[in-house]
Amino acid sequence: MVQTPLGTIGINICADNFPNSLVFGHSLARNGRAALAVALRLGHAAGATTTARNPTGNCGKTAYSTLTKLYDLMVVGVSNVGWLRGGPWRGYKCIGCSLAMGPGGVILAEAPYGEAAESLMVVEVEPVERTVTGAAIAGMLAGKGYDGP
Repeated sequence: MVQTPLGTIGINICADNFPNSLVFGHSLARNGRAALAVALRLGHAAGATTTARNPTGNCGKTAYSTLTKLYDLMVVGVSNVGWLRGGPWRGYKCIGCSLAMGPGGVILAEAPYGEAAESLMVVEVEPVERTVTGAAIAGMLAGKGYDGP
C-alpha cells in the first residue's frame, strides 16, 4: 500500500482478484481510504490462454463489483495483450480486458478483448473519501448485508 494524492492505493496481482479468492482485496480495501489499484498480470483479466475464447468471462466484473459496492472505492485492473514468448507461460496469449470500476460497481472504462487488442486508456477518477474506518468497517459491511471474512 502507498499513500498518493488520490488516497491510499493497494496493489495485488492475478488470482488475488478471482471472485472466490478476494481475501487480499478485502484486506487492502479495509486498510485504504479512497482507492484500490489492482495490477493484473498473467491469468485473470490478462487471460492467459491457448484458445480464442475468453477464459475469464465476467470474473473481473464480478470481483471488482463486490469490492466497489462494499467499500465505495475504485478498482483499476490493467492487463497485457499478445503472445508470451518465454518463461513458464510460453505459448499462451494474454487477451486484455483491462477494467476500471468506480464506487457502486459503475464501469468507468473497459478495454477491448483479444491478443491484438493493444490500447491505452486514460480514466479520470474522483476518489470518494471514506468516513468509516477501523472497527466501524465491520458495522458498515453488516449494514450492506455482508457476512464474510
